[in-house]
Amino acid sequence: MNKKLGLGAVESPDWYAAQEEFWKNNWTDGLPVIPATEQRVTEFLDYVRLEPDVVIGEVAERDASINAEMIAVNAVMAGCLPEYMPILIAAVKAVTDHEFHFNHLASMGSPWPLLIVNGPITKQLKMNSGLYVLGPGNRPNATIGRAMSLIMWNSMDAKPGGILRGCMGHPGRWAFCIAENEDTPWEPVHVLQGFDRNTSTVTAFPSSDGGRRMGTYYREPKAALDAVGYNVAACEMVRGVFCVLVNPYLAEQVFAKEGWTKKAAQDYLVENCRMSVRDLKTISRWGWWGDYVAKDPPPVQPGDEDHYIYQFRDPPGQEKYTDLVFPSTMNERRRGVMLVVAGGNASNLLYILRPYTVSANPVTQAIEIPK
Repeated sequence: MNKKLGLGAVESPDWYAAQEEFWKNNWTDGLPVIPATEQRVTEFLDYVRLEPDVVIGEVAERDASINAEMIAVNAVMAGCLPEYMPILIAAVKAVTDHEFHFNHLASMGSPWPLLIVNGPITKQLKMNSGLYVLGPGNRPNATIGRAMSLIMWNSMDAKPGGILRGCMGHPGRWAFCIAENEDTPWEPVHVLQGFDRNTSTVTAFPSSDGGRRMGTYYREPKAALDAVGYNVAACEMVRGVFCVLVNPYLAEQVFAKEGWTKKAAQDYLVENCRMSVRDLKTISRWGWWGDYVAKDPPPVQPGDEDHYIYQFRDPPGQEKYTDLVFPSTMNERRRGVMLVVAGGNASNLLYILRPYTVSANPVTQAIEIPK
């Protein structure tokens, strides 16, 4: 069996021997892969009409690049179909964009990009935006997410023993790709970013290690958003762009039914996300970053419970406290909340993904569909 690896080819007598070769050389994430034969890789490249050596993305800090062949090889290994290649090409462009700050993937916080796909391609490929959206069971979601993981593994050394220094690791590292449900009154992610609804896009969101599931038991929009806002702030009071998965029932029956657009809901969260100084001291986010680990927690003072620090904005009077809560690198990047409609439609659940602590921003790229 001839396996195409992007930097040459190696011979293997059968499928099982090929797996051992991959594991021995640390070319896989630990799971079996499909051997990338030259014929199969060529099919993937032909689908997007790209020559093997066309550079798709570069990371100057790593002095490394990703070409079309590398994407095709790892897409085959992950079990993709050729039709998934345009999404992967756009995703590679997104994570190698300077705004995404690829080097943050080396952090002890184990960040990893969530890929959010929008536009007509999600229905063409029958991607999952509904029940069990963050789980297994859908081929494009699972294999596109895993292909992205393998591309970073084999092309950018983004693996344990390589550049990854994550303390706990990231459960989404196996496969972290979803589609947004665009069949509700709420505007899709890409439309709010200025793309035409008929343009397909992929957004790389730099999530930290893990998420926060919550249920809102209110049916009045502001009360529900206040509950969401408190939980967003409780995710360690980090500045940046948060991603909140909102199931379609809440989006349509709680918010849109009362005239709330997605943008209005996002703006409300930005305006109102806050935490009291007492709570910030309790969760060790008051003056935490200067000395990194304090011997004793700062004492709670009378009135701390009524003194609030806002997560995404600096109202008059807060500026003098900002440096006690947010490192300067947090203040330099974009801030906000990105609401994504996804999940089953018969619950009150949301899922909050906080961004990596510093530097990184989500990046959206248009998907170029071959004609």
